[in-house]
Amino acid sequence: MHPEYPQVDAPRPLSPRDEPANTSPDRPANATPTSPAT
Repeated sequence: MHPEYPQVDAPRPLSPRDEPANTSPDRPANATPTSPAT
């Protein structure tokens, strides 16, 4: 397991635009326009 690679569970590494949006309490991951619907 290489620390520079994302976990197998993660679909892709979070981009600078996705990360604050997904971690924001008033903007959940499912409400992020930049994230694809899972």
